Amino acid sequence: PPDVSAPPDTLAGTADVPPGASTANSSQEVQPPLEGEALLTAIKKQVEYYFSRENLSSDAWLVQHMNAQMYVPITIIASFNHMRSLSQDPALIAQALQGSTGVIVDPSGTMVKPNIKMERNTLVLREISADTTEAEIRAVFETEGCPHPSSVKSDINDTWFVAFENEAQCVDAHLF
Repeated sequence: PPDVSAPPDTLAGTADVPPGASTANSSQEVQPPLEGEALLTAIKKQVEYYFSRENLSSDAWLVQHMNAQMYVPITIIASFNHMRSLSQDPALIAQALQGSTGVIVDPSGTMVKPNIKMERNTLVLREISADTTEAEIRAVFETEGCPHPSSVKSDINDTWFVAFENEAQCVDAHLF
């Protein structure tokens, strides 16, 4: 079995480059090392890929190295094969990530985490009479100007979950 303590890109069959990127190293395609803005852009793109929802959903190794706030030491990221070919300098990696919309670098510049905003689009109604129907709950939101829920579900302990298309609609319904 593979060594799960090693970074995922060192495991057989596991790639650490974005889908569609070439990993071929033919003698005819020798690329000069990237420098300046091109290097910073390549680092940023690669780290943003590592922390994308798509990659994190299948990269248990990276997820297991996240702390409670979802931060991973930049030194871990610098150890990935593809990152090593770009830069092993944690300060340069942190510099490349400044202004990224896909990841957040901590104030010390030593940790990085995904910039995943969880949208809160569900209004929880508690202590609703057990004999209340879904139609009655939906009727509460049928007032003119009030956003209409996308789904309404009852749960245990006289609790209802009313979902809206987005967080703004949920907040509007709450304030209505």
